Amino acid sequence: AYIGSRLAVGSLDISEIDRRRCADTDGSLADHMADVGVDVGALRNSTTPFITVENTKAFLELHIEQGPVLVDRDIPVSVPTVIRGNVRFPFARCYGEYAHSAAVPRELRRDASLPVVELVGALDRLWHDFEEMGEPDTVFTVGQLYTDASQHAMTKVPGECAFSINFGGTTQTYLDAVRDRTISLAQEIGERRNVDFQLGECVGSMPTPLNQGLRERLCSQACDLGITNHVMATVRHDASIFARAGIPSAMVLVRNQNGSHNAAEAMEMADFDCGTAMLATTLLDLA
Repeated sequence: AYIGSRLAVGSLDISEIDRRRCADTDGSLADHMADVGVDVGALRNSTTPFITVENTKAFLELHIEQGPVLVDRDIPVSVPTVIRGNVRFPFARCYGEYAHSAAVPRELRRDASLPVVELVGALDRLWHDFEEMGEPDTVFTVGQLYTDASQHAMTKVPGECAFSINFGGTTQTYLDAVRDRTISLAQEIGERRNVDFQLGECVGSMPTPLNQGLRERLCSQACDLGITNHVMATVRHDASIFARAGIPSAMVLVRNQNGSHNAAEAMEMADFDCGTAMLATTLLDLA
């Protein structure tokens, strides 16, 4: 993700433009960059990042919220405090043994689906526990959960179940804790139920605080403009790449009805006006 921003600040190896390939054409990223006029040779020969702390005063990003919080609170904009980090197991599997459902008693089954359900339930309780202890702005999602469509049937004990796990949070302590607990729970449940959990590679990112000075400027401009804004965490955006490069970075989120990445998105132009007014006045203030 964020290939353009990462190339701009020098946090992505230039060889990636040859390694990354388009799924429908099999052309490399470099090929397609050249197709639209990018001087790929100059990019490969560049020895310094294009955007640095020395040549960039700040990075401000205007973006839709992508969630329902502002809609729920009837507030047009937000100035987020931190970009959540995450812990992800994108390709987790549980392996048991296929069998006839009517012929195998419980103690002899190696059902792959029920251990996954148990693990997901335990992680959901873990999420609730952390929230009740005061851990701020956490999320937990099981976006994929399925048996093999070429093998499964109503009367067959599942021998394989695939799933994904995605925790998000604003503190590294929380992310480390849920990662370790996921691994230990999978091991305990797998041993007790006689199945094999293979969680696969754990990937993710660290939480990225956004610049306090810029956030205060944005909030001050909102106040001067008579715009109500809400303070909360947000998901990962390009701002995180610039912030990690040492460039002061901040964001304005605009209320957006019906979520994001779908045809029903319904941001109101009046809310967009609020966000752009905050952005413009803050830029003038910085200048």
